[in-house]
Amino acid sequence: MKRSFTSLLGLTCLFLILNTGGGQAKVNKKYSSSLSLQKRPLIKKTYFKVALSFLRGPDLKRYLNKSIEIAGYFYDGSIPMLVSDYDRVLVDYPLSRQDYIPLVGNIPSSLVSGQKIVVKGILSKPLSSDPSWVRKEPSLIRVGNLVYKRRSPEKEPFHSLLKLKILPFKGALRKGTTRFIFRPKYRVNLPEKYAILIAGGIDEANNHIRYWNDLKVMYRILLANGYKPENITVIYADGSRRDNDLPINYSATRANLRQAFRDLAQQVTSLDTVYIMLGDHGGGVLLKRAGSNLPGIYGAVIDRNGDEDDEIDEEAVDLDLNRDGDKKDVLSYDETLFLWGGEFVTDDFFAQLVNLLSRCQRIIIQMKQCFSGGFIEDLRAPRRTIMASTSEYNFSYSYADYGVYTYWYFSAFLGGELPRSFLVADRANAGEWEWFDLEDLGDDKVAFRAHNGLYVRYNPNFDCLLTANGEKIGDWETFVLEDLGKGEIALRADNGKYVCADANYYNFLIADRTERKEWETFRLIRNRAGKVALQAHNGRFVCAEAARERWKVDADTNNDGRISIVEAYNLAFKYDRSETPFFEDDGQAPS
Repeated sequence: MKRSFTSLLGLTCLFLILNTGGGQAKVNKKYSSSLSLQKRPLIKKTYFKVALSFLRGPDLKRYLNKSIEIAGYFYDGSIPMLVSDYDRVLVDYPLSRQDYIPLVGNIPSSLVSGQKIVVKGILSKPLSSDPSWVRKEPSLIRVGNLVYKRRSPEKEPFHSLLKLKILPFKGALRKGTTRFIFRPKYRVNLPEKYAILIAGGIDEANNHIRYWNDLKVMYRILLANGYKPENITVIYADGSRRDNDLPINYSATRANLRQAFRDLAQQVTSLDTVYIMLGDHGGGVLLKRAGSNLPGIYGAVIDRNGDEDDEIDEEAVDLDLNRDGDKKDVLSYDETLFLWGGEFVTDDFFAQLVNLLSRCQRIIIQMKQCFSGGFIEDLRAPRRTIMASTSEYNFSYSYADYGVYTYWYFSAFLGGELPRSFLVADRANAGEWEWFDLEDLGDDKVAFRAHNGLYVRYNPNFDCLLTANGEKIGDWETFVLEDLGKGEIALRADNGKYVCADANYYNFLIADRTERKEWETFRLIRNRAGKVALQAHNGRFVCAEAARERWKVDADTNNDGRISIVEAYNLAFKYDRSETPFFEDDGQAPS
């Protein structure tokens, strides 16, 4: 009986264990379930929405290693970065740390400079594993997500100057230069041509691709005009090449500049010509506001030797330039040319280098940097031709891929074969190139297709000029049409600016006006085929064919197939919308 009871009890316990998992097992299972099976609430990731200036200044520590969200404009003409004001990267003055922040990580290859984006990521300090070009930066964004605030436009088909034929110099050696003839029994020195091409770069963020492109085009022009490769010295940034199209002799340091000029001084004779090109960034004093840049000192240094005649009266310009708490001083400044790694040379120092070459027949100096006009007084001398892209008190401006001044200056030597894409209001009658297909996109938005089958677009990387080279309709090809009544309209581009047939810019169409006036108003004319034409305030029709011969006629005033330095300067002067460039030949302006 006892055994039977024990057996029954055992069977009962076994049954309970098999059906309940046992008391202790049940507790453990319940405890485990509370950890692993209980549904957790989803936590939405928080991003701090901040302005770019907070990520580079004193507030950096507040957001370091945190998730941030920031809007701005993408730019990769030097390094991938986000900028708050895209116009700043088109000024030939260095970006400050507060103007941009580098981007690393997941960056789509389809992004285009000038595109407005929203970036989500982690604000971080550079690590040793990061690319070399960001390791000296105070902060960067590790991109986790990137949102196109506007649809991605197709890659801008920029007008490549490297593919065009080159017209020869006219008057590279001045008229009256003796011609030498070989005679069997005599050794005769013949004129040689030398060149020094300089672009400093400053650092990775400020070393824009346009400076490299400018050097490459000038190098090609020189070769086509009889300059030997071994006679051309290229001084560029940190000495690293961006591609194999251009050899580099030196990195852009003060010591290397001195060495290059000393070496050349040992070679030149009284028969020779030297061509000097300065690109990149320059420093000086800005007397009037330029965009978001307030008047003040931008890289200039106080004149120590008293050779500068252009004294600035603080009271007259209402500026405390030396920041001593008053506006009662009269000061003089030296302009500067920036080199690599924070080095620079003043106009005085550079003039001393050029003076080492004073015995040669002719020195041609072409300067692109901001405040370049301030170098002229120091460089002025007999047998010198000097060109500057702007005055001593103003910035110089650029397109995304070339300088504005250099683009038009180079174009004079490139056979007049720039693409037929600029829109110009200069035709008396409407022909095939003046009629457009008008496509209604809804919500008062339209697109125009030109005779070449391509769409009209505004180009933020090309001074906001309108061209007819868009392959498909995107944001840059979309315009808001404002119906003003009586057949008159106005057009606004993707940047929110009105399209203008700029009378001060030879009637090129450009989208850069904030208000609508007479030059921003067009008459819309329709024909029986359903096409439209635009008639500007000057009574001329808008044309999508900037004729190939236009540039040649504009530059080659003597129609002899050769281009002089003066003619090239005049073309740049005509189409560069920045402040008037400066030119001197033997101390005289061209007639």
